[in-house]
Amino acid sequence: MNKAFRELLIKKVGKELNRKEFYLMDLGYKNIIHFRRKTDSYIEIVQFSKDKYETCITVASSIVFLDEKIENSNLNWKEKSKKTNINYPFRNEYCDGNIDKIS
Repeated sequence: MNKAFRELLIKKVGKELNRKEFYLMDLGYKNIIHFRRKTDSYIEIVQFSKDKYETCITVASSIVFLDEKIENSNLNWKEKSKKTNINYPFRNEYCDGNIDKIS
């Protein structure tokens, strides 16, 4: 993603997302723009990324519902994953098990 397009996307779309309480997250990647909004019960993510091989931008959005009762239960990760939409092995591998680092 070239610098001018990245800045324009952040200025125009980012401004609207910011009004909805989404905040720009710095993931350290030059080809990804990532916005996140967190509440007590869920995390919403909007991501813009440049395709490595094509001249297009992919927009992805997702939501992670948080359930403290399940999170802190004695269930194994497979049982927790059945009751929530959190991929626990992925989270543990890439976020060190810290729910605040979910991307």
